[in-house]
Amino acid sequence: MKTTLLLLILLAGVSGCHRRQYVLDPLETREIIALSRAGKSSDGIIREIERSRTVYVMDSQDVLDLHRAGVDRRVIDHMMMTVERAAGRDAWRLRRRP
Repeated sequence: MKTTLLLLILLAGVSGCHRRQYVLDPLETREIIALSRAGKSSDGIIREIERSRTVYVMDSQDVLDLHRAGVDRRVIDHMMMTVERAAGRDAWRLRRRP
């Protein structure tokens, strides 16, 4: 009986573990600028953006500010695409329909 109860407790604990989703803090724009100024590669910054799952909603002024701060164009492009990636693979089709 004790073995069965222990087994049920362990199974209940294990079954919940795989469902937990660990959410990282968002990678803020100021952090991207700091990483860029510190000499981190564009690929490294892009990996950090993907790992953090941050979605950036940027306007033209945000893009100019990042560019003026020395952030690589590939990083800026990747940041702009996070909205479409979050919306799904077919988001671009929905947005461009007349």
